[in-house]
Formats: sequence, C-alpha cells, structure tokens
Amino acid sequence: MDPAVIDRPGFWARLVAKLGMGHDPGPVCVAEVGSSVEADMMAGFLRTNGVNAHVMGDDTGRTNPVYALAFGVRVLVPADQAADARRLLAEAEERGK
Repeated sequence: MDPAVIDRPGFWARLVAKLGMGHDPGPVCVAEVGSSVEADMMAGFLRTNGVNAHVMGDDTGRTNPVYALAFGVRVLVPADQAADARRLLAEAEERGK
C-alpha cells in the first residue's frame, strides 16, 4: 500500500469502521477519593455487585499517602458499566446517611 494513502485524513477511522472495530472509550472514573483504602473499599463493593472496578492512584506504593490526598485516588470501571457503578455508589451513599 502506498504510504501516502495511509497518511490521508480519516484513513484510520475508515479502516476501523470497515473492519467493524468500534472505538473503545476505555475506563471511566466513577469516583475520586482522598485515600487508597476508601477507593479499595468502593472498588470491592462494585466488584461484589458485578462491576469490573479498578483503583488508580499515585501514592507511591502506599508508602506516602500524602500523594493520594494531593492527587486523589480514582475508581475506574469500563464505560459500559459506568451507569450501574454510579447508581450502586449513590444507593450505598443514601443507605449510609
């Protein structure tokens, strides 16, 4: 294939559409908290309820929690499970009040 064809605008988008490969929006942040412990508890709750949740934060391997406070710790879920995750977290918060 001619390299000039590959560099044309929209080439990759047309190729992906032609092959039937959709765009994966990647993980979605459903919560951002100030500690890894809280984020782990939320992710565990979501996993127990069938949501594939993961925790992402920069607290240097939990040796320096100040980083978690400064930058936050996020709970991430697949985009197609974000609505369920948010609903579950909102219901849990309501029950906790």
